[in-house]
Amino acid sequence: MLGFQTVAIELASSQPRGLVVIDQREGADHLTGVVMERQPQAAYVADAVHTGQLDLHRLGGRGGNDGPKYAGPMVLRQALIRESDERSMMVIAFPGESPEYRVARDRLLQREIELRRATEAVAAARRELPPGGPVPSDYVFHGEGPSGVPVGVRLSELFAHGKDSLVIYSFMFPRDPSDDSPGPTSGQTALLPLAEGPCPSCVALLDQLDGAARHAVEHLNLAVVAKAPPQRVIAFGRERGWRWLRLLSSAGNMYNRDYLAETPDGVQKPMLTVFRRDHGVIRHFWSSELFYAPSDAGQDPRHASTLEPLWNLLDLTPDGRPSDWYEQLSYEHE
Repeated sequence: MLGFQTVAIELASSQPRGLVVIDQREGADHLTGVVMERQPQAAYVADAVHTGQLDLHRLGGRGGNDGPKYAGPMVLRQALIRESDERSMMVIAFPGESPEYRVARDRLLQREIELRRATEAVAAARRELPPGGPVPSDYVFHGEGPSGVPVGVRLSELFAHGKDSLVIYSFMFPRDPSDDSPGPTSGQTALLPLAEGPCPSCVALLDQLDGAARHAVEHLNLAVVAKAPPQRVIAFGRERGWRWLRLLSSAGNMYNRDYLAETPDGVQKPMLTVFRRDHGVIRHFWSSELFYAPSDAGQDPRHASTLEPLWNLLDLTPDGRPSDWYEQLSYEHE
């Protein structure tokens, strides 16, 4: 009926019997469960089998090697008694959903769990990277001083006491020469030639990071570096209303070129780079090299997309992220 191999399990209990449909996917070590008649115990068994906490093989399930496996009511009842203290009975169902929806959603949930595990595994592997190369220079950047006048600050001075990780985002200001999207409509930055203005996609990311920075700086150091002169960087930050980002100009140093945020002919690139201070030595730890890696058809590099709520929100919708749209500095409805 549902298009896959199933077996129904009726649970023995003092309440009306619940019905669990078990889907045996090819190559799976455990069987996944879907609740069809939502009795609490049936929901528990489906959830427990689904997550692998109830293994029908271990419980004495019967059936051929290639056929549906099932466990008798008493076996499952005993498993419920033995394991119900360890898990709450959570019924996941939303109004009006069909059995087909729940089957498909449970399968998707397994992929989401796998993605979560893969994300954690990648983060763990990143943390295990061996020490990177020491920085070739204690670069001097320029940012807003107490009186509003630009002042110099060295890379080493961006590390606060007790915080040994520094994250730097390379802001494409000026933008890529091929980017002809509209520039700012007001403020000093609107007076600049379009090619000398800020990259809208970078600005969209920084709009989002500005809120996150307030929390992130409890654990790390964060700075935004642009090649534009410091007066322009400071002015645009004020115009944009950013409150928590530390904005710096790299106009007088080689940082962008050294850390692949600038091409040999001076075009800016949006790299995200992490440095680590270890016993007084500042070393490169990680950069978003995915930006330079080949991408599949229809995909952008997404080297920093895990940081962006915007694209992740769009991915949750039936329409997904639009293929022909990019962020703008402003929109008509504003």
